[in-house]
Amino acid sequence: MSIRWVKRNEIDEAKWNACVASRPETASVCAKLWYLDACCEHWDALVEDDYRAVMPLFRRKKFGIPYLYPPFFVAQLGVLGLPLRPMEKWLHAIPGRFLRADLLFNACNDLSFVPERHRITHHTCLLPLNRPYADLRQAYSHNHCRNLKKAESAGLRILRDADTESVIRLFRNTRGRQQNVGYAAGDYRRLENLIRCLRERKALEVWSVETPDGQLCAAAFFPTDGHRHTFLFSGRNAESDTNRAMFFLMDQFIQAHAGENALLDFNGSNNEAVAKFYLGFGAQKQAFAQVRLRW
Repeated sequence: MSIRWVKRNEIDEAKWNACVASRPETASVCAKLWYLDACCEHWDALVEDDYRAVMPLFRRKKFGIPYLYPPFFVAQLGVLGLPLRPMEKWLHAIPGRFLRADLLFNACNDLSFVPERHRITHHTCLLPLNRPYADLRQAYSHNHCRNLKKAESAGLRILRDADTESVIRLFRNTRGRQQNVGYAAGDYRRLENLIRCLRERKALEVWSVETPDGQLCAAAFFPTDGHRHTFLFSGRNAESDTNRAMFFLMDQFIQAHAGENALLDFNGSNNEAVAKFYLGFGAQKQAFAQVRLRW
């Protein structure tokens, strides 16, 4: 057997899930079939041998020409499992009918052979949670500790399981108005459907922060499989800049999960200020590649 193209409706779910789970470094709820279905209507996969490794590929058409793209709300995927064949073989296995491909890989996929003009390096930030909270807190930056003291003095209150619409509204009314965000109305509907799927499977934590007068000022969605918590989406208002609500939210999340054999995946950012926020909690950068090809 070799690397072959498998249509979505022909994928063996049990074998897919076993394959994804076989490599803890890349295993995530974001690689489950139902999660991918919620993020993209049209996708298929490359499968190596009898599901030793898999690679989901998301497809669209523009002017009748099919191409591959990375949908919103999907964390780094790429080749999952324990591949035997080198990454060159995976790229060559992509059907020739796709004249353009924009692909996100994971940190375990070595794409160094791809010319730099076709490759972009991104970073995520990871925090192992398998230590007592006191030890995790000790690794916070001095600036984060100062911001937390300010947040703790503001009388903020943590809520669990805020409603989906309120969290998305926080984002849409602030950062969502910026042109570089790129979310259309359909993307927000897709996010709502994804959150509904996660809730149904009890694979989601929703954390939010209220001011003393009961106003929602920050909130976030964390898909989880118990071993990896992913900081998927968040919203906050202008007041959170003053009361440091997001510092408070993240610290409380870390405190709640301290001691677990799990990772907090901040889901990365190429924005220096956002990355500094993540790294200030003691997280470490991890590089992964995006590859853009034309045939």
